[in-house]
Amino acid sequence: MIIKLRGIHLNGQSGRQGGFTLIESMIAIAILSLGLSGLTIMALNSVKANQQAKLRFMATDIITSESNYSATRYCF
Repeated sequence: MIIKLRGIHLNGQSGRQGGFTLIESMIAIAILSLGLSGLTIMALNSVKANQQAKLRFMATDIITSESNYSATRYCF
């Protein structure tokens, strides 16, 4: 049993309960949301870069196959 005397417990702790305040929670949520939005932007940029690489590969493949077709067409 802890005896409370003028807001101070006999074990040396103040009578205030521990925990997070509203402003601390709001700041933590703001920092977390900034981090998550950064990750989302990075993921979207990765998808965009992957799509561009796929289109470049397809264009290179088309050009290569056309040039091979032209070279073999005139050999006979």
